[in-house]
Amino acid sequence: MRALLINQCTCPSDSGKYLKAPVQKCLPHCSYVRSLRFLFLSAEKWEELGRNMGGTWEEQSACADGCETNIKYPCFVNFFDKNNLFLFEKRKKSKKYLHEHKNKRTFAVSYNNSTLTKNITIMEIRLENINFRYRGSKTEVLSHLSLNLTKNKIYGLLGKNGVGKSTLLNIISGLLKPDRGQALINGTPCDKGDPELLEDIFFVTEEFSLPNVTLSSYVKMNAPFYPNFSQELLNDCLREFELPQDVKLGELSMGQKKKVFMSFALATQTKVLLMDEPTNGLDIPSKSQFRRTVSRCMNEERTIVISTHQVHDIEQMLDHIVILSSNGVLLDKSTEEISRLYVFEQRSPNDMADVIYAEPSLQGNSVMAPRGTKPETQINLELLFNSVTSIRE
Repeated sequence: MRALLINQCTCPSDSGKYLKAPVQKCLPHCSYVRSLRFLFLSAEKWEELGRNMGGTWEEQSACADGCETNIKYPCFVNFFDKNNLFLFEKRKKSKKYLHEHKNKRTFAVSYNNSTLTKNITIMEIRLENINFRYRGSKTEVLSHLSLNLTKNKIYGLLGKNGVGKSTLLNIISGLLKPDRGQALINGTPCDKGDPELLEDIFFVTEEFSLPNVTLSSYVKMNAPFYPNFSQELLNDCLREFELPQDVKLGELSMGQKKKVFMSFALATQTKVLLMDEPTNGLDIPSKSQFRRTVSRCMNEERTIVISTHQVHDIEQMLDHIVILSSNGVLLDKSTEEISRLYVFEQRSPNDMADVIYAEPSLQGNSVMAPRGTKPETQINLELLFNSVTSIRE
């Protein structure tokens, strides 16, 4: 059993709205709930109840406006006053009872694991032995590629031209189907076209077009496909990018369009966000704005994958680095592990004994070397990339 605990303080006073809002807030993706219950319990009992039921309670805020559901209010079939717990099921009574007790009890919705799986599974993208070639080509872009991506991480997807970075993002988004192997998100094939899966994926492609409409019209047309879309978050992103909240998309420059498109992508709050060369076309201030905005919109439920050649634009943001080659995955390591094992620094030509990789620079040599007992240094992503590709290809 799993339940969502609703903060009663944010609920409106009207008992109908009081119940409508939390139901929609708790189950925004739900189309399979067959067993729905409404619980009232004292604040001191909710944690004990969660432990006894083996469940997990998550505090949420209930929206007061704009929420609709077929369940206007629950009405009890029976209830019992044991440990201050009252159990309700849908019927035609008890609206008055709920109104009288809403300030004395905490409102919650519970549901069975077997009837709702979307909100309780751990986000994982699993690529298993992927092979892909474009029609008419004799060369495989991806060959026997396997990779696991997990939530709460920003991934940097790197590689030379033609190794399949964009192709891989298209496969994860479901736009391309692998010739062999499978791409799965939480066990569901990416190319299945599952609506519940698609509403939790957004792909910012390198090349895109926006219709010649106002931003508000664009949002009205597209936001309904993403149940977690936040207008407030969109406004925050636009403000960070120094753009007005409603603009005519056809009148924007390419860089401005990219900033609007990325703002909308972040505002969808999808659990999987894919970006292909997101900083192309952005000026220097906008690249700093991009880093701040993406970092602020990141949360523990989200997986962000950024494919780019502009490594200096993103190297400070990344939690994990994946480097692809025509032979598969060359590197798949967290930035934490890389920083623990290696240092990136400038050295003189006389201090090169333990160097793994070096490139000439104005200060002498830019090197990658074993860290040992030295202080941690910032990862030089370009140097790391050149080191890995020169040694392992």
